[in-house]
Amino acid sequence: MDDSAPLSGERRLKEIVDHVFAVGDAAESSALEAKVGVDLTEKSGKAKVVKFILGMANRMQHVASARFGGSAVMLIGVEQGSCPGIYKGTEGHELSDAFRPYFGSHIPRWDIDRVPVDGDREVLVVIVEPPRDGDPIYFCHKSLVVPVPGGRPTVLLADGALYVRDKTSTRVATGAEAAELFAERGRDASLPADPDLSVVGEAVCIADQDDVLNAWVQSSVEAYRTKVKAARAARQAKEAERQSWQLPGVVLGESLADSIGLASAKIFTTASSGSAEDRISNWEQRTRTNWPNSIRHLLEVFAVPVQFTIINPTDSFLNNPQMRIVIDHCDAVNSVPIGKNMCNKILPPVEPESHGLSIAVPDIDLPNIRPVRAVRELSWEKVGTGVVVTLHPEALRSNTPWRPFRNDLILYVQDPLVTELQARWAFTAEGIHGQLAVETTVQVDQQTNTRTLVCDCLSGQR
Repeated sequence: MDDSAPLSGERRLKEIVDHVFAVGDAAESSALEAKVGVDLTEKSGKAKVVKFILGMANRMQHVASARFGGSAVMLIGVEQGSCPGIYKGTEGHELSDAFRPYFGSHIPRWDIDRVPVDGDREVLVVIVEPPRDGDPIYFCHKSLVVPVPGGRPTVLLADGALYVRDKTSTRVATGAEAAELFAERGRDASLPADPDLSVVGEAVCIADQDDVLNAWVQSSVEAYRTKVKAARAARQAKEAERQSWQLPGVVLGESLADSIGLASAKIFTTASSGSAEDRISNWEQRTRTNWPNSIRHLLEVFAVPVQFTIINPTDSFLNNPQMRIVIDHCDAVNSVPIGKNMCNKILPPVEPESHGLSIAVPDIDLPNIRPVRAVRELSWEKVGTGVVVTLHPEALRSNTPWRPFRNDLILYVQDPLVTELQARWAFTAEGIHGQLAVETTVQVDQQTNTRTLVCDCLSGQR
């Protein structure tokens, strides 16, 4: 099939459907995708089409122009050797209403067409128009998540994600692809000067977490065994002292001995060396299993957030601005305040002490105590191997610094060779139809690591 010719009429669409029926996945390209089993009333079906539209709208012009006159086509209801179609009745305005929240204020140019199949079914054709000069970069503006019982939710669409189309799939853009797209579409003459983004602070490197875990387990076990040994010695000494107070023919009761301070020292509930070793084994297993959560909590409580500041250098009042910052090869958490007894909950000892008795320390759930953050001012999503941060002030006054109500984002990396993070930010505002795109870097703090976070936790200080 010649895919260089523009899309023109039902006969051309029927030709494309027949080609997919004949060769299946081999027909897919940077401008053609075919799906079966897509239910547009379900989240997964909606996500497939939204992602396709965004990815095709973000194609480079020279890439798009090589196929279908620059247009892109998704066929829903045909595969190799099968053309079941979908039931008739899908309306374009209904899909438009359903997709609009994911497109934001910059809506790609797209439409639907149909190729009839037998009876009450048809192949639905989604057509994305060719990219043009002056087009913005089309970001996804809303997440679409499917809960997974007993597991992590599946993210079908991520707020802030930049989707692109490669030869046969639609996915999140790489750093190089985003930079190329920013270079083609990023500059808009309608904004007289670049907003200034200041990023103060550094990402944390936790590449040493395995070594720290082993050291923490070893030191905790050694300290516990030392205390158990000392407790047994004290118990034996007290028992010998109590026996010396026995009168002829009279055994001094333990309750009376307690009242005069002669009972055995109950520093730990360690009846035998066997029970102590069992406690050690159980504690070590729990500690190693929960270590990823402990690392996350250490970062949330003891790492220092990155501070974002935007300055509008123009003489204009910018209404409803939005800045999206794509930071490569990192992860993120939100900062939370330190709470009562939180350190013992993050890094519980083998057997905590409380007035001479062994107590059980419940698992901590830091997200439940996280303070409410300012709505929409700072949000972030994990996208691919990086993080997309969205800053959304209500407005930017001229030459006045703006900061989110809560600058609570903590960035971290796990690769010891990473010394700085590449970041790109794009800016839009009401009345500005294009986007400014600027590259920057975020440094990685090599001095703050898992070991220093653990030390801060053990000292109980941020």
